[in-house]
Parts: sequence; C-alpha cells; structure tokens
Amino acid sequence: MRYKLYLDNAGLPVHIGSGFKGTAGWTIKQDYDDVIDHIEKHGCPVFISFGNQIDGGLGKTMYDLANWLIAQDLKGQFFPDDFDFTVHSDNPMDVANISNLLNAYLRSR
Repeated sequence: MRYKLYLDNAGLPVHIGSGFKGTAGWTIKQDYDDVIDHIEKHGCPVFISFGNQIDGGLGKTMYDLANWLIAQDLKGQFFPDDFDFTVHSDNPMDVANISNLLNAYLRSR
C-alpha cells in the first residue's frame, strides 16, 4: 500500500496533496504506538512528514521514531526505493537532528 504519513499531535497537513507519489490523501497519526502499529500492518510509507511532537510511547520522540524506521530497514529492505520525508517541526534542532539522521542513513544504505 503506497501512502503518505503525517505525524504530529496538533494540526493538519497543508502541503503536498493527493496524487503525490501515487498516493491518495494523508494518513494522519498523533500517537507513537499507533504509528508503529500502523507501519507494522501497512509497511513503510513512501513519504513521512515529521512534526513537533507525538503523543504516547512513554516519552518517545520523532527522533526515536526515525531510529526505529532505520532499525526496521537494517533487518531487511523496508524503505521504498522512492522514500522521502520532510520535517515540519518549528524546532530547528528537531529539523536538523531528524534530517541529518535519516539523510545520512539513506545515503549510506
């Protein structure tokens, strides 16, 4: 299933509409555990928009989720070939940390 995933505990996506990467609309998740369950059932999305915060997960952060995604890929081909992401967080440290982590991994795999 090809889909886009929007992660944030507040707000709705205002960027990249339907049809992007062959998808229809956004899957919106606001809870860490719900995100993990969804990805385990439906596979990795082709595009993820990481937000400021996510609820649940015993204090888990978007950075933790990015690490979890990498761990899944290290177990076997997980990321779609055309996987991409953005970080729409207002926190510049979040943007830098998540972007640097995922970009470095995706370049090296």
